[in-house]
Amino acid sequence: MVFSSLTFLYAYLPVVLLVYFLCPWKYRNFVLFAVSLFFYGWGEPVYVLVMVASILMNWLMGKVIARREGKAAKNALILCIVFNLCLLGFFKYAGFIIQNLRALGLRSLRPVQISLPIGISFYTFQTMSYPIDLYRRKTE
Repeated sequence: MVFSSLTFLYAYLPVVLLVYFLCPWKYRNFVLFAVSLFFYGWGEPVYVLVMVASILMNWLMGKVIARREGKAAKNALILCIVFNLCLLGFFKYAGFIIQNLRALGLRSLRPVQISLPIGISFYTFQTMSYPIDLYRRKTE
């Protein structure tokens, strides 16, 4: 579903707005979270779990960073950044690396075609900004 489609304009958007404005104030962020995952899943349902894993990792490490200081917070931030960059690197470069290793003679590796999740770079860096801002004490 794209933003300019009739399905989005005349079905999805009105329902989302209706649910958002009818639900109590304290649940509105959850509503936006749920409908955003649904919207993403409409185009890439298999990769919703990848996005949820990324969100959970950043949120959990954010909790650790917010409660700790010093080395513990720094280690949580490093773990979070490494996780995110490995996730991004896997989807962007796994096929390329395997292809080059096969060209070097490692024929036992099977060629893989990993499709790139829509917007993975964008949402990876967006979610990574949360624990980084927590570590820098720019947000709570």
